[in-house]
Amino acid sequence: MTEYRRIEALEASEHRLLMEVDHRSKNVLAIVDSIVRLSNADDPALYAAAIQHRVQALARAHTLLAARRWTSISLEELIRQQVSPFAAARAFFSGPDIKMAAPVVQPLALVLHELAVNAAHHGALATAQGRLSISWKPRPSGAGFNIRWQEVGAPTPPKLAKRGFGTVIVGAMVEKQLKGRLEKTWSDEGLLIDIEVPSVGSSSV
Repeated sequence: MTEYRRIEALEASEHRLLMEVDHRSKNVLAIVDSIVRLSNADDPALYAAAIQHRVQALARAHTLLAARRWTSISLEELIRQQVSPFAAARAFFSGPDIKMAAPVVQPLALVLHELAVNAAHHGALATAQGRLSISWKPRPSGAGFNIRWQEVGAPTPPKLAKRGFGTVIVGAMVEKQLKGRLEKTWSDEGLLIDIEVPSVGSSSV
């Protein structure tokens, strides 16, 4: 390879790297923008705390991505990272080894964070006997995966329960960022949430 071609190849590599950094930055900023817009602003102190905790959840996911050099990330590792601080010994995890593409990680991290916070404050983990079970499996099509979030012992909400801001953020992340689907149902045992995440690149909310 001539010196000219070597320089040309290096410039092309640098250009691809800059484009990738720009792409990732825009994706993270879109998520942060959603956090700011969708968080409850009625109480300034609570608003600031909620944003701080959500950004910290993104930062933990970012640290995981950086440690793996922005390659594929274990779904189980992300779930445990975001849920374990809230669930202690009352969370049970099960599922095969599934690797996610980097663009999926941060939106999904925020979804898991919101569900864990809600479970700890209002759901099964807010009761002495409640427990949480999270399982996952590949989608039947082979592209993407499904997550089942099951809270046993969660108090049943009133029939006209208002949608919380955490619920709004979860819906936005799943449907807009991940192009997926979320279904929430209540049974006599508690709350059941099914999340479907297709194989996606990135988008904005």
